[in-house]
Amino acid sequence: MNSRKKYGQTGFTLLELLISLTIVAVIVTIISGSLKISVRAWEKGEKDTETNQRFRVVMERMENQVSSMLTPYPGDLTKKFYFKGDRQSLAFPSLVSLIPGENLGKFFVRYKLKENEDGNYTLIFYEKNMIRLLDKKIWKEPEEDEFYELIPKIKACGFSYLEKAGALDPDNLDDEKNFPLWVEKWDSEKKKKLPLAIKIELEPDSEASPFI
Repeated sequence: MNSRKKYGQTGFTLLELLISLTIVAVIVTIISGSLKISVRAWEKGEKDTETNQRFRVVMERMENQVSSMLTPYPGDLTKKFYFKGDRQSLAFPSLVSLIPGENLGKFFVRYKLKENEDGNYTLIFYEKNMIRLLDKKIWKEPEEDEFYELIPKIKACGFSYLEKAGALDPDNLDDEKNFPLWVEKWDSEKKKKLPLAIKIELEPDSEASPFI
């Protein structure tokens, strides 16, 4: 009498298949989330790097322009354009232009911090060759549309000016009058001198888009 060999049947049950698919789906979700976080971190790093680089370029150009500032004196064409500044603006004549291609001449420059609706500030600037300005019979303040945008979305900002100490009082050496003092306003036409130094405080918003 012949007997049949019965072989055991192997395979996945429906429950086991569902559990496996669920585990795979969880793993894919975790990997996908990690990739998204990595991409966002990379994009933010790229944006911050670009913003910081451009910010440094603007600050270097501003430093060069301030370092090339002209001091008005009798007989000079710049004598009507004195250095003036307050907490939100700065104006002076300079030998250096911030605009590419403008290499020769004397330039009247003005920087302003314009407050935005969100409470942040935008650094804007105005610049003209002084020969063109002197052709005008009547000097007037530049219009808003004559300014260029330099840095948008600035959180903390301001200009301040270092004033020379007064006459030394040997009987009171700790008096603050014996030391240079940072002030928030300067008018060289009235003071008949320039500040010892200019402090420019600008902190760009890290969440802002890179500026052009």
